[in-house]
Amino acid sequence: MDEDILVVNGSQQGIDLICKALVGKNTVVLAEDPSYAVALHCFQRAGVRVVIVPLLADGPDMDAIRAVVDQTPIDFYYTMTHFQCPSNVCWSERKRREMLALAQANSFTIVEDDCLGDLTFNGRPDTARTGQRQHRLYLISFSKSLVPGLRLGYLLVPGRYEKRLILAKFNADIASPALLQEMLALYLQRGLYAAHLERLVAQYASKRRCMAQAIR
Repeated sequence: MDEDILVVNGSQQGIDLICKALVGKNTVVLAEDPSYAVALHCFQRAGVRVVIVPLLADGPDMDAIRAVVDQTPIDFYYTMTHFQCPSNVCWSERKRREMLALAQANSFTIVEDDCLGDLTFNGRPDTARTGQRQHRLYLISFSKSLVPGLRLGYLLVPGRYEKRLILAKFNADIASPALLQEMLALYLQRGLYAAHLERLVAQYASKRRCMAQAIR
């Protein structure tokens, strides 16, 4: 594999570990307007320079991103590709491919917080967990899709970041609770999570149809 799995206490801890281990005062992070304020505050507290680009109905303004990249070398691009907070925008497949190609061509890393990705109504695109992995730090959390109080998730880490992030995790809390990990592993292995998601997504889809009808 080109990356390793680091178990974290929810996607927010993953962002915090990235800020502690991988960024500094000379780091440039690109993000969308609007964006998840807690993540931006975390980057700003770490002293990085945050550059903002507009967010459109199907993802970020790619022309604006190219204009920034042409003028300023960036280190990271932070985003939520599914149900972006606070806009609720989901990226189009075209923009996913374009962003991955742009990251590869310009040697920056995408920090993809996909804590809501399992709740998509039409299934995940193939690029959700694949494609140019060396240019992505990919975060998943079970807090939104399973139990809010279950602070467990994982971070897919390209090899060049592995040692620094493992050390940051150890310094933070040594490891995520082993008992919770064992419980979640059994839940996944028995197929209960997949069945739960099927029911949950159907309920959310029904609520969305009801709301859309009420709005009309």
